Amino acid sequence: MKIKIVFLLLLVLGACQDVNIAPKPKNLIPEGKMVDLLVDLQKMEAVISKNKNSFELRKVKVKNLIYEKYQVDSLQVVESSNYYAEDFTTNARIYEKVIVKLEAQKKVIDSLYDEEIKATQDAKIKSKKQADSL
Repeated sequence: MKIKIVFLLLLVLGACQDVNIAPKPKNLIPEGKMVDLLVDLQKMEAVISKNKNSFELRKVKVKNLIYEKYQVDSLQVVESSNYYAEDFTTNARIYEKVIVKLEAQKKVIDSLYDEEIKATQDAKIKSKKQADSL
């Protein structure tokens, strides 16, 4: 019985290991800016996935343009992402805001697309009516 307790105690102590927590970077990207940055990066990834060959042929470095827009560099993005990933609540809040912004932008784009389709259909009907009246 004592051997089982000692073995269990060793097992528990062995399971307790040093967990490396990402330190807060000196140049941490604020949450709001991080949300906007992630939104742009997600949109960029979507565009590239649809037009991969075009981007490869042009050798466009879109990430660099986004980093320039937000005045950050890739190391700062990685360090900030790692730091926020350590805190589940903050990380979840950031990504929830990213999702909300992307969904709002999608609604705007969808409504513009619907208006364009309707305008095209209206123009076709008007054109047909003019042709029929001749």
